[in-house]
Amino acid sequence: MMAEHYLAAAIANNPADMERERAMAKYHMINNRLPRAIPHLNTILENSLESEGAPSEISLWARRSLARVFASLRTHRFFEQALALVEGNR
Repeated sequence: MMAEHYLAAAIANNPADMERERAMAKYHMINNRLPRAIPHLNTILENSLESEGAPSEISLWARRSLARVFASLRTHRFFEQALALVEGNR
């Protein structure tokens, strides 16, 4: 629990640092709290939309991870979103 607290404080201290968002998303994914990782993955993807040029490594990772999370939620709607995310990385 303390790790989540410290990660949240780190994000609040520097919200533009997407590595911190990635760390929080990974924390939730490792601890099998997949729905709690979604907002952090979305933040990374939204941030990547604002930057111009080729997608960054972290945005590609976030897209793949979000696809995995959606696929694991086992509903058809989320599965379709997962497929769209994978297609977006092509």
